Amino acid sequence: CRPLENNPKEGENYNLKLIPKEIHPALSKMFLEVDHETFWVKSIQIYDIYENAIELIFSEIKTNQNLSPDLFRFNIPQGTEQITPSKR
Repeated sequence: CRPLENNPKEGENYNLKLIPKEIHPALSKMFLEVDHETFWVKSIQIYDIYENAIELIFSEIKTNQNLSPDLFRFNIPQGTEQITPSKR
């Protein structure tokens, strides 16, 4: 990600620097690269307090693909104990 720019040059993506209100050991800052036309997130860089970084780059993004609901069905493995949270 390039540094944060308020007015990117024409055709360039937006770059956002996000800083949590309270620093957590696993997250001290995050950078998002956002497509200037679609506003889809193109990449994410996540930094911990030691400046270790994880970068996720999204490519070949497809929308409205009519995915089967079976792709999102979770089958509980045999022998697994199921715990139901109590209602408040």
